[in-house]
Amino acid sequence: MGNDARSTNIVFIGFTAGGKSSVGKAVARLLSLEFRDLDGEAEKVHLAETGECITCREIYSRYGRERLFELEGKALERLRWSRYLVLSTGGGAPINERNRGLIAALGRVVYLCTSPVVIFKRLGARGFPRYLGDSPQLSDVESAYRSRESLYREIADVIVDNSELTIEEAAEEVCRLLGYVTKQ
Repeated sequence: MGNDARSTNIVFIGFTAGGKSSVGKAVARLLSLEFRDLDGEAEKVHLAETGECITCREIYSRYGRERLFELEGKALERLRWSRYLVLSTGGGAPINERNRGLIAALGRVVYLCTSPVVIFKRLGARGFPRYLGDSPQLSDVESAYRSRESLYREIADVIVDNSELTIEEAAEEVCRLLGYVTKQ
């Protein structure tokens, strides 16, 4: 394996509440790699540009989806020199064509595929994103999921269905599919 970004970094994509950050952190622990979250990186870019310290949800709400895509793109560009990194993206990051290219170039891409029913339950417990509307139903999650799934699959190097896996099981499966031997 080389020492370039594609061979040393792992990038998680998938729908909101699909487990990208949880599984990504577990993979980073298993492989002794650094973990970063693209939302946090985009928030840092926004802070540097505006002096305003707000979350990605607030950025989306105040400034719109295109501003969030722009910030994610700038954050991905900043990360392009990183090595030995596990990155969790926001669920919407791959919607933007430019960001899809940046994600694919940054590392081996893992699509965490999670059923819309599981996603709906998780979002119900932690709060629904604004793009799903004021009182989202399962059908809203299913529709948004269908609209994104082909974009996720387009750039995925591996796909892991973690609908019924624990975080640890999903992390082990990711490592196995990427050819890593773990201690467990």
